Amino acid sequence: MSAGWAFNPRATPWRRVEKVSDRVWLIVEDDRFNEHPFIYVILGASKIVLVDSGVGTVESSTRRCFGDWLFNWMGETLGKDAAALPLLVVNTHVHFDHVAGNSGLASRSSDICASSNDRAFTVAALDPKRDASLARQVGCSELQPYVVTRWLEHGEVICLDGEGDELRVLHAPGHTPDSLCLWLERER
Repeated sequence: MSAGWAFNPRATPWRRVEKVSDRVWLIVEDDRFNEHPFIYVILGASKIVLVDSGVGTVESSTRRCFGDWLFNWMGETLGKDAAALPLLVVNTHVHFDHVAGNSGLASRSSDICASSNDRAFTVAALDPKRDASLARQVGCSELQPYVVTRWLEHGEVICLDGEGDELRVLHAPGHTPDSLCLWLERER
């Protein structure tokens, strides 16, 4: 498989950044596999939720980590106070283009979350014999070991401010057995 035939490294790994609402941003990663994963940043009063961590592009000459870029962007865009809030990473499913940034964020995150719907499938992501993430198939060396520290249940609520501002976890198996989506009720 020839990944990255049109990849053109930039100063940041972002292909596009779009403000979706006053507190939700869409970041599209410019990765070498041309997956262009969508990463959402949701700013709450008590935490920042990162929905998916993308491929985790690493700048080859300096080995600058994806997490460094993300935290610099958050500081510049959200402000230093907001960027200092706890970071919760929620993966919508285990494919490499949604989870490979996890290892670079693990030390800076309060939790790395995944669906509890099919834990065995999710755990198989990092098992080289089973590789549910597809990383081995495409040669994604960016995917490094990480640990799911919080398993999300269907209907579980992630509080953003303690005053009814929340994300609701909805299991949505189909694309993968561990797929989930999040409902930000206040913004529909």
